[in-house]
Amino acid sequence: MKDGSGSSDDIEGLDFLVAQDPTTGTVGGIDRSVAANSYWRNQVQLSMTTATTTGNIIDHMETQWRNCTRNGGRPNFIMAGTDFIDGYRNFLLKTYGTVQINNGNMFDAEGGTDRISFKGVPIIWNPSFDDLGGTWPKRAYFLNMNYIYVKEIEGQGKISRKPPRPYDRYEHMWGVTWRGALCMSRANCHAALSIA
Repeated sequence: MKDGSGSSDDIEGLDFLVAQDPTTGTVGGIDRSVAANSYWRNQVQLSMTTATTTGNIIDHMETQWRNCTRNGGRPNFIMAGTDFIDGYRNFLLKTYGTVQINNGNMFDAEGGTDRISFKGVPIIWNPSFDDLGGTWPKRAYFLNMNYIYVKEIEGQGKISRKPPRPYDRYEHMWGVTWRGALCMSRANCHAALSIA
């Protein structure tokens, strides 16, 4: 999930590929800090506000949605932390009251609803964002899963493991291990969003 900076064994995750600051770092061998490589930068919008009637969350989500769509197709997966989902839902309900836009595809609200969406794409709550702390609960990601995939590290896929059995038990252990990395083939069709 994170950017892989925890230890030398960590594999770069979502925070590395779809960064809060897409103008730094080298991803897939391409230096994103070089202006000529701006095509390899994801979309980003930080510090969106959710204050009733004056919030700009919908404006910025619309803008980033268009940016993503123009660069590779509409996002087909949205995940967010608790604070982002609560801020989005509360902004819509407290600003507009009952919300039914585009025949219910943008937001379907009812008491205790289990479906919240944007442009017809459900916003999936990711509880691990809350576990990570910091700004993670305030984040959301617009992702196009046609361009993000897991790739096996050469020689590390489906390795059969048969550790020696304990000398004093009739047990046999067997397992399969796999190591891979999160990869993408297009950066500018994804967006990292965050509320203030």
